[in-house]
Amino acid sequence: MGSVVADCINYHVNWLGQVTACWDCTYDKSQLRIYLPGFQKLSWVQTRETTAHEVGHALGLDHEDDVRSIILSKGFLNDEYPQSDDWNGINAIY
Repeated sequence: MGSVVADCINYHVNWLGQVTACWDCTYDKSQLRIYLPGFQKLSWVQTRETTAHEVGHALGLDHEDDVRSIILSKGFLNDEYPQSDDWNGINAIY
């Protein structure tokens, strides 16, 4: 669609208690943000898929474009459920 409708920011808390945003680190907290003007233009399935995508990031999953995954970097699957690759990634992390 060409515009950001949601994102996930991950945070790390260092030994001093300072909170910093991080993209490539082990993180302690996540914040999901929804941008309503763009989000409201999505179909019902796309809103659910976008939400699942961002929750996947909060759980530690990175974009995947080589296999069918809810964590695509572009476009939609038009399926709001995590795929087998997503479950494999979650199982590997946890």
